[in-house]
Amino acid sequence: MPLSRRRLLAVAGSALLAGALPANGAALMTRRLRFLIGSSTGYAEYSRLFMKHLAPLFPDLRIDVESVPEADGRLAAKRIFESAADPLEIGMFETSLLYAALLGEDDTGFEFAKFRWVGKLATDPRLLIVSKSSGLHTLDELKARKDPVIFPTSSITSRSSVEAYLLNALLQLRMKPVPGFTGAQRQLALVNGEGQTVAGSYPSLRGLIENEGAIPVLRLNEFELPGVSKSVPLLRDVATKPLSPIVDLIEQSGRLSRLIAAPPKIAESELAILWAAFNQVVASAAFIADAAKQGLPIETLPGDTVTREIASLFARKDKIAVDLAALTTCGQKLADGGAC
Repeated sequence: MPLSRRRLLAVAGSALLAGALPANGAALMTRRLRFLIGSSTGYAEYSRLFMKHLAPLFPDLRIDVESVPEADGRLAAKRIFESAADPLEIGMFETSLLYAALLGEDDTGFEFAKFRWVGKLATDPRLLIVSKSSGLHTLDELKARKDPVIFPTSSITSRSSVEAYLLNALLQLRMKPVPGFTGAQRQLALVNGEGQTVAGSYPSLRGLIENEGAIPVLRLNEFELPGVSKSVPLLRDVATKPLSPIVDLIEQSGRLSRLIAAPPKIAESELAILWAAFNQVVASAAFIADAAKQGLPIETLPGDTVTREIASLFARKDKIAVDLAALTTCGQKLADGGAC
């Protein structure tokens, strides 16, 4: 006898256990699928790589990719959060929104903790670099600077701006985020001397480092890359010990990078299909080879694991929010030439 639709949905859900999309799973995705890229740097390559290898699993489904970088990913996140009709919107946005949510910003139009998570594609190896034109060469030299150093950033609420304030407080630095610089403009600012330091992911800073325009002075999380020596200090080793919970958060935000979000209202059956499709894509030899060809480091986590890790973070939200607010305020004072 033909399987009922309810039975087919149950079969699709069981694909999680097998880690592969069942033969009938694609037919159960009846809504169009739109993938939103909520960032102007570092996310488009991963998004398009994933969607390139996802599309063949849904040959009869219309799939679109749209770039929505406005407001540091907030617009993309809001659209994904509110997605309820056809098309189903999923996608990536800046991890800075995690910091904002933990700080208690509630005017974004969405609740970070309520997103459903399809999976994560990579760990973000994050660095603090100084430009060679700044005359700085090491973290100790940066710490010794008495005057604020210019830290070009896209906006004052971007992830790198938040990290700049946190690093100021953790290490007694005086980095001053100056907004208005896109990814390419940030790098140009370091080359032409407008800026002296910036924090970011290794893939986005790689060109500057390899072309000897910038020097890594701090690793924000632990990773192994041929372009960055292990002699570059690790934040965990040099930060003030009583503030280590925020170091934990910085490291975890790097590990939970390139997350693929789905709306809270997504049907469990659709989420199960996307979970299974994600597992199948990231395990495929073609996807792995394509990522290597593009120089994109891949370190995946399935959707259920991401869900547990995000839930664990928000279970400690009240304590984290207090520490984040205190450090951010301190970091802002240091950036303005004050003390804390």
